[in-house]
Amino acid sequence: MTDASSTLNFNEAIQRLVNGEQLDAAQVISLLHDESGVFRVDEGPLHDYKQEFPFSYSDGYFGGILRLICALHNTYGGIIVFGVHDKERTAGKNKVIVDSEKINRKIREDLSRPLQISSTSLTTPSGDVQVLIVPPRPAMRPPIYSKKAYGDYKAGTIYLRKGPEVLSAVGADLAFLYGDRSDPFSEGETRDHSIPSSLPPSPATIQEFVGRFSAIERICDWVTNSRDPRMFLWGQGGSGKSTIAYEFCSIAAQTGRLLKNKYGLSIDRVIYISAKSIYLNSRTGRIENVTVQDFDDALGIYKSILNLSNWDDPETIQGYDRDQCLDALEQLFDIETQLIAVDDIDTLTTAGKDGGMEELFAILSRAKSCAKVLYTQRGFPSFAANAALEVPGLNDEELKQFIELCCAKFSVPAPDEPGRRWIAQHSEARPLAIETMIGMRRITPSYEDAFRRWKENSSEPLQYLFSREYQQLNKDDRARHVLAALSLLEGPQGFDVLQDVLQFSNEQLEDAISECRDMFLRVSPGTTGGGDRYSLGPATKLFVREESRRLDRFALIEARVQIFTAKSKSAPPAFIPMLNRASRSIDLGNPQEAINLLTKETL
Repeated sequence: MTDASSTLNFNEAIQRLVNGEQLDAAQVISLLHDESGVFRVDEGPLHDYKQEFPFSYSDGYFGGILRLICALHNTYGGIIVFGVHDKERTAGKNKVIVDSEKINRKIREDLSRPLQISSTSLTTPSGDVQVLIVPPRPAMRPPIYSKKAYGDYKAGTIYLRKGPEVLSAVGADLAFLYGDRSDPFSEGETRDHSIPSSLPPSPATIQEFVGRFSAIERICDWVTNSRDPRMFLWGQGGSGKSTIAYEFCSIAAQTGRLLKNKYGLSIDRVIYISAKSIYLNSRTGRIENVTVQDFDDALGIYKSILNLSNWDDPETIQGYDRDQCLDALEQLFDIETQLIAVDDIDTLTTAGKDGGMEELFAILSRAKSCAKVLYTQRGFPSFAANAALEVPGLNDEELKQFIELCCAKFSVPAPDEPGRRWIAQHSEARPLAIETMIGMRRITPSYEDAFRRWKENSSEPLQYLFSREYQQLNKDDRARHVLAALSLLEGPQGFDVLQDVLQFSNEQLEDAISECRDMFLRVSPGTTGGGDRYSLGPATKLFVREESRRLDRFALIEARVQIFTAKSKSAPPAFIPMLNRASRSIDLGNPQEAINLLTKETL
């Protein structure tokens, strides 16, 4: 035995090897096999055995190796020993020479982040092995994953190593994935990397964070790599913006000493404040008032930050005017690197109040500490498009997991398969909508009754999800007319159909679509270059159809849609606007214009 092997166990030796310490790989491998070369040590969190290195770099077996590399890197680092027989555990079974240059090139092409692995060939008493050495991932760096699917291994899935297993990461793993993983076998107290924070209770009813790993990754990248002092997390009502912002702030509060920005400064403090004045109680489906609102104007934001930073005693801060607050914030951000989350800022902006965003942006841009502010809001921030991150609905796997968690939380039976499909479709994959549908099952005899209650006229959940944005649409009502037409038409419709029904000019219709696009419309590309097609999701359609009845022109729009629908039974719907234009040309005494329109080669 060498000095290294006599003083280290195999886990300590592997850890030193993958951390780049001066340790010979042969010494490490000798700790895994006996004198005859049989690998007696079972697979563990830092090492795995494979019989052969892949012949192909494009099949499912290679995908499994890539998955294992990602899992080791995401957890503690580790080694993969190729050439070990699956059952006999003897070496010399690998027929493919490991090409480090080739596999590293493939890793650069396929993985989400740079990763350099190394390899070495060794001889044991039972035969040769090839060892891949995978370094660990630093704390507060986003997990790595494959951007490409291989067989059953889907693109974008984050893997980690638990014991000898490779598992898909879930929301409960986020704190571990971003935290300190430097000492996997410590039996003593774990290191404390937490920093001062002011986090309220979580805004989420479902405490286990589901999916949205990509959003957490983007926010982490912004904190660690971007010069921009602010980011806007935006999306439709109920999409989970507040929960994502809170989850990242929670992770940052636990591991802030390890979280360094572009200039090498670690985060000193995390603050989370919210403008929410109402919330949707998913247990009852009712809108309720928030007990305590952190602020209701820009001055309130400034004072909240100063108070939670312990800048001065609360009574003194309460007496500050706007200029005094801004002067204090300038001094604060010169000496303390903060991460501030300002939730639901559009509660102010949609009410016509100043949210103080530009003043805070100016201070943060000049601050020596490089402090940052994360806003959540429903609308797209057109004034800061380069700093915007959209929060979409849940994907299929996330939605399935979220339904199961909601059923467990509310102690209700799981819906049957048709019920699951109904929830997926009518919630538009918004977590709050899913949560409320299942929450209402507690107070109704069946899912059918819960769904009926969801669809009722003036349903409070629908009002909560859509009313704020609907009321903010331009008073000329053109955007509302577009929504009304789409709520009455079946399926996606093109620009020409909407123009025919609404009788808007090109510019009027373009402006109306632009106004309601982000928050209400589903947009899909047309076939054969036919332009975008527009539709409403089921929940949006329920809300819009009820609200549209209050519009002065609703009866006229409804009549035109009925005429269009009747005509579409005898002609393709896409032809009807053109036929109507041809008819009008004839009525106006321009038959040649009608002939030109109907004899285009594109027909």
